[in-house]
Amino acid sequence: MRETGVFRIALLIGLFLAISVVLKAAPSVTNMKAFLFYNQSGALSENIIGNDDFTLFNTIIGAGAAKEPSSQTMVVVEINGKCISGACKVEFAAAENTGLKKKVMLKKTTEVFCETEKCNVAFMLYDTGCVPIELTAKIAGSKKTIKKNINFVCGE
Repeated sequence: MRETGVFRIALLIGLFLAISVVLKAAPSVTNMKAFLFYNQSGALSENIIGNDDFTLFNTIIGAGAAKEPSSQTMVVVEINGKCISGACKVEFAAAENTGLKKKVMLKKTTEVFCETEKCNVAFMLYDTGCVPIELTAKIAGSKKTIKKNINFVCGE
């Protein structure tokens, strides 16, 4: 009778440990950053998402906070949790959002191989700089979606 109780306790401990490993290991998208790609130097700007000090006005001609003309934007999606080879895919979408309608710029699913707890995946957007962009990213099959906006604007 005592052996049965010890066996049950050991089984419960093993089950608890297995569940905690699975929950900890599940990868998720936790953040996105975006950087202007400067056409002349090939350099990148500082992160422009959520950066109120970085004015995104007429970036295509190097105005606003842009140091040079820029018509391309690199978006970096941050993943936390180990991705098992072949099992971790990131779904990313970028759409121009004029307020009246949305125009898909990029919709891509890419496989990620990552042996550490934190990884990054980059996506390049072309013809950017005048129209606000809405970004979404998630791990394929996950319900958790991260959404960010890049508030580009042009004018005279």
